[in-house]
Amino acid sequence: MGEAQSQLLIYDTTNFQWSSPSDVSNFQEDHPGKRYGHSTVLVQMHPPKLLLYGGVVGGGTFEFDAPDGVDVAEHEVQSSIIQRTLAPNIRQGKKSVSIEDTDDSVYFLTLNADRWLWSKPLIHGSKQSKPAPRTEHTCCKTGTNEVTVFGGWSNKPMNDMWLFNFVDMEWKVSVSSGIQPRPRYRHTAEVIGMKMYVLGGSDNIEDISESARYLGLHELSLDTMQWSHPTISGTNPFPRSGHSSSVIGAKSVCIFGGKRNNQVSGVTY
Repeated sequence: MGEAQSQLLIYDTTNFQWSSPSDVSNFQEDHPGKRYGHSTVLVQMHPPKLLLYGGVVGGGTFEFDAPDGVDVAEHEVQSSIIQRTLAPNIRQGKKSVSIEDTDDSVYFLTLNADRWLWSKPLIHGSKQSKPAPRTEHTCCKTGTNEVTVFGGWSNKPMNDMWLFNFVDMEWKVSVSSGIQPRPRYRHTAEVIGMKMYVLGGSDNIEDISESARYLGLHELSLDTMQWSHPTISGTNPFPRSGHSSSVIGAKSVCIFGGKRNNQVSGVTY
């Protein structure tokens, strides 16, 4: 299996060039370390500031105790089914066995004095007032000072929704009306105007896309906080999981790739 990464990469769309600038932190715990399945969202333009949340950490970055009754020396994880059944996950490395687990930390990456600086803010509130650690969720900027986290994997597929105020450094549960989308992970979400769209995903341990036929397009009005489920005309790209999506123009979302019928699909608008 692959190794989690912590490298910062930036793509210059003018010169069509990748670079790997140095990223630093004032204290070791301020760096998110190696992880995957996390989310990042741009929360500020001047200077550029990114918010990173959640994901799976491990692979030498942090140390965890093995689950009771599990001999990590005898296990080698080879499929996502086994990975999602064990909690925390177990991964067999080339040289040693490491334990991985979902994370609930928030980090900021800011371009400060021509260098990228990581920081880990102090989040207010008790453990009960914060979302459960998770991976393969979505995070979108839905307000001037707020981002919205929806769903993801936290020992099981989730469909809870949380707001994080990155100025006050506080979490709160987002209350909505209407029929809420089903629990899912490996989905995407995009914001167009005052609406957030949740797209696809998987709701089963095996990540079988055809079993998630009810996980299509879901619309949340950010004005009224009411869910609706528009009927899709034309070719329906769902069910699909593990895809990527981006907003194009003022009213379009582009989906690329993902898992559907055990194949990689192309571009869909």
